[in-house]
Amino acid sequence: HRSWGFGKIHSFDLVLGQVLIDFLQKSQHPMQLAYAADSLTIIPPDHLLALKASDLASLKAKAAAKPGEIIRLFAASFGEEALLDRLESVLCSDVISPADWKKWLSTAKRASKKDNLISWPTRKNQPIRVLDKPETPADALRASLNKARGLSDLLGVAEEVLKKAGKSEELKLLVPELVKALEEQIAANRDKNPSIVVEALWIRDDLSKLAETQTNATTLQSVIQEVHNLHHVLSELSSHRQRNTLEIIKKT
Repeated sequence: HRSWGFGKIHSFDLVLGQVLIDFLQKSQHPMQLAYAADSLTIIPPDHLLALKASDLASLKAKAAAKPGEIIRLFAASFGEEALLDRLESVLCSDVISPADWKKWLSTAKRASKKDNLISWPTRKNQPIRVLDKPETPADALRASLNKARGLSDLLGVAEEVLKKAGKSEELKLLVPELVKALEEQIAANRDKNPSIVVEALWIRDDLSKLAETQTNATTLQSVIQEVHNLHHVLSELSSHRQRNTLEIIKKT
């Protein structure tokens, strides 16, 4: 239930048309059947929350002996809501003691990363996933690209593509889509944040050279000519971008 959390059906009263549910804070709470059907989400018996309620001792033993399997169970149970914060809220205290949590999580990560079908997120707002097939670097970066919500997110994806594309032809196929997304964000941020736009233009041009992709008419020179505070823009750039940008400024 959205407000009362996890509960277990205690009994049915068909005469009154009610179901009695044991919520954590509301034992044998009565609900009309129609309301229960609308407001409750039924979970299968192999869901992590169901196992936690029905056999906590076995779940604790499994978490100690096979932490990687607990991560898989968590990801399969919660789907796109299998976030790291939720992992801690579900397991810490009841299954893993708070004192052991960080150590257990580190062990569980190492164990689950040996499983080619478990994908760990690169950002806090992304879930742990159970995959249908082993994930390639291109799969992971495409997923990150699809979830990118702004220029900063895109730059993170682009930097990873630049690092890895030389060893992967599959990654190069991602470049045109990434360049297009960068150019859309560059246009949207051109007047708002020239520092990040200059950085993005350098990365866009590096990607374009890598995959021989055509870019639009927006150039570093045209953006730099519009900047009123070049010192601030330069201070926001990485050191090698600063040197390259200074050369552009001299020629502008």
